[in-house]
Amino acid sequence: MARVKEHMEEDTISFDGHGRMKFHPEFHFSHGESFTESELEYLCKYYEVDHARTLSFAMGKTEGTLRSKVDYLKKNGLYDYYKNLNKHWIGVSDMIHCYKTGNWSPAETFYMVNHVPVVGLKETARRLNRKEEEVKAKYEREQQKNHHQAG
Repeated sequence: MARVKEHMEEDTISFDGHGRMKFHPEFHFSHGESFTESELEYLCKYYEVDHARTLSFAMGKTEGTLRSKVDYLKKNGLYDYYKNLNKHWIGVSDMIHCYKTGNWSPAETFYMVNHVPVVGLKETARRLNRKEEEVKAKYEREQQKNHHQAG
């Protein structure tokens, strides 16, 4: 009985007083790990565009951790540095102008794969300035590709 209770507690999702999800091992897979340069750039580039919960799911860290990191970076004058680094990621507004031919950049694909399950197809398409049908087709191709790689 104790084993069942332990498993049930592990699956419970709880929230803090600000409505932020508390640590959960299935969602926060990078909890406790240091931020990489790529993650800092991603966080700063999308923090003002996306929801904290969406970023939390994409990055595998709690919302509170992300908010604290942003506060720290802003306080120390590093937020704009990482936001404009353009070494690992390009901003959504940059993608709109660079990829009008229909080709998907790795950054767009990563964004789409990590955001469709969280904010939905329509919202992801809007954020990427792409047609919903195009995002759906690309998402389904990526799911099939991942399924074949896993099998």
